[in-house]
Amino acid sequence: MNAICCPQPRPRTVGLATALIQSRLNYSNSVLYGTSTSNLHKLQMVQNALARTITRSLRSVPTSQLLSNHHWLPIHKRISFKVATLRYKASPLNNLLTFIISYLTINPVVLSVLLVILSSTFPGLKPILDTVLSPLLLPKSGTIYLPPL
Repeated sequence: MNAICCPQPRPRTVGLATALIQSRLNYSNSVLYGTSTSNLHKLQMVQNALARTITRSLRSVPTSQLLSNHHWLPIHKRISFKVATLRYKASPLNNLLTFIISYLTINPVVLSVLLVILSSTFPGLKPILDTVLSPLLLPKSGTIYLPPL
């Protein structure tokens, strides 16, 4: 990697390193959830070496500082984030809210009725629904629109 990075300008170096190595570290890393610490340590060493190569920094500079400068998460946190993202995308509540928001462009009256039904069925959702969806139901004139029940 040093042979490729040294003659190149810095933005191109970061792009090459991200494309070649960082993308391989991200690929299917959710499969590594629950793996041994020694395996995670090996991957972390690769990421640390990549950060040092890109920045051309000395060994005295902490790798946590190098990773945060590039907005890179450590390997174990990257895996946890990927698993949390997959869980969120697979949740039925997320699918329902995505459907409701996409249906807004078609029929705001139906959306407002769904808002009332969901608020009464799931009281814990009311603050979220009010925050996310209620501003979308207001007409452009500034008056409050109350749908017929």
